[in-house]
Amino acid sequence: MGRVHRRYRRCANPAFRRVDQRAKPGATCLWEGIVSGGTTPFSYIWYNGIHMVSYTDSYTGGKLSGSSGSSFVLKFTVTNDAGTTYDQITVTEDSNARVCAY
Repeated sequence: MGRVHRRYRRCANPAFRRVDQRAKPGATCLWEGIVSGGTTPFSYIWYNGIHMVSYTDSYTGGKLSGSSGSSFVLKFTVTNDAGTTYDQITVTEDSNARVCAY
């Protein structure tokens, strides 16, 4: 009798490449997501607050106009055949933050 091999599908582990969670007020920054583990292919969605803003592994933007407060939430979502996982950060606007390069 032959062996039965099962392929286990693993969810991806998304994370942010950019670790600084501060941005200058009004700045436009490049935010990159990285994925470790999981089974390809992956699909991506970025959220800025509740708004979908990108469908790739990166997002260029900042606090959306019309948003109140001095911070905003970025959420990097990754989906594969095993499910959907995400990582999110709260970015605070700070005049002493490093200048974003993109």
